[in-house]
Amino acid sequence: MKLNIATVLLLTLSAFVSTYSGFAQIAKNSKQDFLELTNQPSTQAEADDYYYLIGEWMPGRISMHGGMAMDVKKMRYDLDLQQVEIMRVEEEYGGIEVFNLWDIDSLVFKFDNNLSSVKYKRYVSGSTFRVEGIPLVGLFEIVSEGPYQLYAKAGIEFKNKPQKTIKKNKNKEEEVSIRHEIKKIFYYFGNGTRNLQPVDVDNKDMLSYFDKHEKRIATYIKKNRFSLNRRRDLIKIVDFANGLSK
Repeated sequence: MKLNIATVLLLTLSAFVSTYSGFAQIAKNSKQDFLELTNQPSTQAEADDYYYLIGEWMPGRISMHGGMAMDVKKMRYDLDLQQVEIMRVEEEYGGIEVFNLWDIDSLVFKFDNNLSSVKYKRYVSGSTFRVEGIPLVGLFEIVSEGPYQLYAKAGIEFKNKPQKTIKKNKNKEEEVSIRHEIKKIFYYFGNGTRNLQPVDVDNKDMLSYFDKHEKRIATYIKKNRFSLNRRRDLIKIVDFANGLSK
């Protein structure tokens, strides 16, 4: 039986579509298996909320080292790559412009949502600070100001989850250790210098950072049963320390 060119092309196209569909399904299944094992975000919306400081594009102002500053309509901060992304919506072809964190001095996110009592959040580059002489990396939110300050840094922490039994096939099971990523907030005390003190509940000498106010602050924390893991309690502690410094 002779086949004309059109028939051959049609059969070839059908075979390609079938093969591609098969590979696509395999890829989809593999991705789903990976997401289930690692507990990673499975949609773009979840990914944005997970890997970005704020899960949506926000208006704000970005200030660079050297004095240049600009107001932008849409920007966000990538926690994983540690870079600021700006969407150029006003330009003819749009596009996303990326700024390395090392070039940034400060950042302000503005909240236009009337449902939120927060109007803006201010951040500074971690390259300004040191912990035991080591430069820090990331964006640090200015939570409290005064003679003493409180900073908050969002980051992604990598941990190995406990081993989990998965079925490789019907007759075999295997123990695997899953690398798990979690978004976490790290807090730091400041005293107006470049040297910050990480807030660490296991560090018994941490409050010595407050010099002569150490004992009074320790008593204040104990009396009010404050938690060093809770943002609102840390704000009260720093406000108390600033009151002592007046």
